[in-house]
Amino acid sequence: MDTATAIQLATVLAGGVTSSVIVQLVKKYIPSDWRLPFSLVLSGVIALLALWLTGSFQSPLNATVITAAVMGVAQTIYAVIAKAYVDIDTTPVTVTTTPTVVPPTVDPTPVSQTDKAIAATQATTTEGAQ
Repeated sequence: MDTATAIQLATVLAGGVTSSVIVQLVKKYIPSDWRLPFSLVLSGVIALLALWLTGSFQSPLNATVITAAVMGVAQTIYAVIAKAYVDIDTTPVTVTTTPTVVPPTVDPTPVSQTDKAIAATQATTTEGAQ
């Protein structure tokens, strides 16, 4: 690996890590709708700053590839950190409602012996008529 390639690789890694760390530090001050655009712009600015510091602006194609690589590394690190620490739900599980008693659907009025006898007589009479 020659020196130019090593400098480019270091630029990509350092720029990506630096950008992701800065975004993690200031994201609580940025509204959630603006975090993604902010992190993309910050990654681009840090990539251009890293390119300027290392003197890698000789080739526009080379500078474009390095800028895209820095932005990709920064977004990957940001996503990994967000998944690992932000998406963990640490709220305790509690029961918020009390169970309700469902009333029976059958009419609970008592049936007398006379009503039972009449019902049985009517059932046998209807069977005999058929």
